[in-house]
Amino acid sequence: MKQVILPLLIIAACLQLNTHLQAQTATDFTLTDIDGNSHTLFNYLDAGQTVVLYCFFIECGNCNFTTPLMQDIYEDFGGEDGCVTVLALDIYNANTESAIASYKASKGATFPFIASSTNSNLTSIASNQFGDNIGTPAVMVIGPDATIVSATQTSSAFPDGTIVNAIEEVVQPNCFPVAVPSVIEANTTLTAYPNPANNHLQINSNNFNAPTVSLYNTYGQTVFFSTQLNAQSTINVTHLPAGLYLLKLTEAGKSSTKKIQIVH
Repeated sequence: MKQVILPLLIIAACLQLNTHLQAQTATDFTLTDIDGNSHTLFNYLDAGQTVVLYCFFIECGNCNFTTPLMQDIYEDFGGEDGCVTVLALDIYNANTESAIASYKASKGATFPFIASSTNSNLTSIASNQFGDNIGTPAVMVIGPDATIVSATQTSSAFPDGTIVNAIEEVVQPNCFPVAVPSVIEANTTLTAYPNPANNHLQINSNNFNAPTVSLYNTYGQTVFFSTQLNAQSTINVTHLPAGLYLLKLTEAGKSSTKKIQIVH
């Protein structure tokens, strides 16, 4: 893991993200990205957003792999119009905005990138209780209530789903990843109840006869599939972990979807 010495500016910007995490609640801040746009943490949280802080720097070897994965997470939860905001913080203040812009483009990233070299206003909120060493890549997930849900400093957090799991824990009920197969949406009414569901989910649709019924989890994986049901059926969800799912009915090139929450 690459280690760098951080100025107080970056310690604050990363919201006290270090190996020995002491704070449980995030501190508000305002940052300006390399495109001149302002980002205030509590504005996002007040709007019901989950915020992911991604601390990196251009020369970080592991970041070459994790930056595209952060883009995948960003897109899966709706991108610019979604319910999860990703802010990339370059922690090496020698990197220019133009260099960061080139790096961002090379990784195919579309979420905001912020340069430490042009955000010196954060030094006033730094605290001596947090250490000045940080490993990159580092990721913090902050829930809408400002609770720090997850803080990780290892690239292994990405492929094993740790970050996605942390996001799923705090996203608003109407927030759902969009990384599921797409079909033309039918002009139909699809109901599913109870929602949240515990043991069984009753589905009812007015525009299908014998549809394919699927449930997708937050990774876009199919966790239930049947071609033996009709448009008025009951699904047993007892075996599925609590969380957010997408119910999808498909027939003859048309589909209808509904977000489902399962609780136990």
